[in-house]
Amino acid sequence: MGTGLIMLFRPDGTVIAYPDEARVVSGGRESDHAVTLARIDQLDDPLALALYQSFQDQEGELPDVVEVAGRRYVGRIEPMPVRAGSSELLGMLVPVETFTGPIAAIGRRSALISALILLACLPLIWLISRLVSRPLLRLTAEAEEIRAFRLEHPIELRSPIREVRLLAESMGRMKAGLRIFGLYVPKALVRQLVEADSEPALGGQRRAITVLFTDVVQFTDMAERTAPEALMHKLSGYFEELTDVLMANGATIDKYMGDAIMAFWNAPVEDPDHVARACRAALLARAANAALNERWAVEGQSLMTTRFGLHTGDAVVGNVGSSDRMNYTAIGATVNLAARLEGLNKAYGTSILVTEAVAARVADRYLMRTVDQVVPKGIAHRTRIYELRGALPAEPGPPAAWRASDSERAWCRRWEQAYEAYLRRAWDDALDAFRALAGEMPDDPVAGVYVERSARYRAAPPGPDWAGVEAYLTK
Repeated sequence: MGTGLIMLFRPDGTVIAYPDEARVVSGGRESDHAVTLARIDQLDDPLALALYQSFQDQEGELPDVVEVAGRRYVGRIEPMPVRAGSSELLGMLVPVETFTGPIAAIGRRSALISALILLACLPLIWLISRLVSRPLLRLTAEAEEIRAFRLEHPIELRSPIREVRLLAESMGRMKAGLRIFGLYVPKALVRQLVEADSEPALGGQRRAITVLFTDVVQFTDMAERTAPEALMHKLSGYFEELTDVLMANGATIDKYMGDAIMAFWNAPVEDPDHVARACRAALLARAANAALNERWAVEGQSLMTTRFGLHTGDAVVGNVGSSDRMNYTAIGATVNLAARLEGLNKAYGTSILVTEAVAARVADRYLMRTVDQVVPKGIAHRTRIYELRGALPAEPGPPAAWRASDSERAWCRRWEQAYEAYLRRAWDDALDAFRALAGEMPDDPVAGVYVERSARYRAAPPGPDWAGVEAYLTK
């Protein structure tokens, strides 16, 4: 049924002009036989038949919308006498979906102009049809791109018809506006809502997610030494580097909070491998941050070192706020623990801390080093926390920047043995082991923490209720 129909007919159903001339005229132009014009019911065209039936049912007036085979069309019938005293009618049907909002007004105007041109010069009908239908088909495809929230490419359309150009310009501005809007909301969320064809509402659903919090070391001190304009420029470049890495690895960016980022995985789009993808993203973001700092160091700028906290568990994910201003976010204890974990990096001098829930899910793909058993501020239960060191051979991907070396894996195995001695209160064994580990990696601050603890507990052993748990009263 194409994109519509334009035809000329008489009230009795005789077809005068129709896009397919061979279906209208029988007989011969160059023979002695008279030319016979077909009737509408002989065309085998559902659109033409619906147009004529609607004309008969409405006594010459079409309804605003005509439905044919489940598709809705805008219809119009205008008198167009070919000669004095005749009663020919010009009928048109145009698909409704070709026009949306203000586009509909421009479309009707374009159709009216086409009709006026047809009235003035009927032989030009085919030329006008080609000039209008082709760009409209292009714009229909563009409308589908916009509906799917695929906004990367601008609309490039040339047409000699002013109304089509206006329509293209209007859609281009709409696409550009939505592209700007997409900078403030998760595109995956918008696409999911559009595909579901449902109105967003306040509320959420419980779902397993992996949450990431980041923060910049000593950002407050740097902010006090830096002009606000320069700080904004620097922070924007920093956010762009880390955000690109996170989103390339499936993250939904929840919000930016000063110098911090909150992101999560497995919502709104489900990702069965969300824990591993979050670990990968954290390691690659750390590598991107290191590369950024190397460039800033050459330029003589201050550095921005990032700390990461990762936790996985159930949370409520959905829309919070008011009916006219919503924020798609995640709330719950899982989010709170991820935020506290990021802050605990300060106590141990680490850069990426994860919970035992994360470590258990990806132990065969990522190298972890036990850091401690803690009860963070505001958290009711204890959890064992780990440092994410790098990817194991089982995890595919590029080498170097984020993969753990063989020597590092062997060092971590000895670390776990030292930590088990620490939990058994074997202070001499633990102290010797941690001193040896610190000697191999003198820049590792966690080893220094356990050398100090083991020496202190050897001199003054803790009570019988000691279980190796550290409770934190501050963030």
